[in-house]
Amino acid sequence: MSYDGSMRTSIGVMVVFLALCFMALCFMGMPQEIGPVRALTIDEEVGEVWVLTIDGEIGAGTASYLRQGLAAAEEAGASAVVIVISTPGGMLDAAVAGRDAILDANVLTIAHIDREAFSAGALLAIACERIYFSPGGVIGAATPVYFDQRRMEEAPEKVVSAVRKLFRATAEARGRPPEIAEAMVDRDVEIEGLIERGKLLTLTSLEAEQWGYSDGEVESLDQLLEKEGLAAATVVHFSPGSSIAWSLS
Repeated sequence: MSYDGSMRTSIGVMVVFLALCFMALCFMGMPQEIGPVRALTIDEEVGEVWVLTIDGEIGAGTASYLRQGLAAAEEAGASAVVIVISTPGGMLDAAVAGRDAILDANVLTIAHIDREAFSAGALLAIACERIYFSPGGVIGAATPVYFDQRRMEEAPEKVVSAVRKLFRATAEARGRPPEIAEAMVDRDVEIEGLIERGKLLTLTSLEAEQWGYSDGEVESLDQLLEKEGLAAATVVHFSPGSSIAWSLS
């Protein structure tokens, strides 16, 4: 089939007209003012990492601090919470409450042991999804005790048994060898190549890594975040009473 020149001209004019109409319709559907497209930065993709610090004996205030901090971090949409632990231990009921708060958290929890996580502090560390140590860090020595006329005595078998199973259940919840946690509480637990019966277990940083209780040793918070792929995150240091200090990692 052939076309003469006038028909070709008419078709060309119609094509141009339709193209202009299409462009006009597209323009009408767009906002009148279009700003530049903003790409997400690495910081925005990673988000925030909140830091909570447990320094000294664990008491009722510690459990409240953990609950508040974890809840605030979740509400802020934090990528992770780092719990820096340096404690000789503390009250059993406070440790249990703190442990429950960590296990119930809907945000990644990372323990940073700097430098001791004894007794109740060990329970809080084991409750976290990740555990890192500062050089020279230790964890363990968690048998329950009480004071009788100013003398420290080990708790009765009933209490030891309950705490032993509490440690075991916490380790199981995080996929760690449960007998290691039990040996921190009960002298009757023996683990070949690690601890003999009659001794309480305390792990160094190196031992913890060998036996599944450490994700590594770090010199600083920055190094910990780098290992977790969170080096670009905004770091938020939480303090009670909603006082928050901001800094960039």
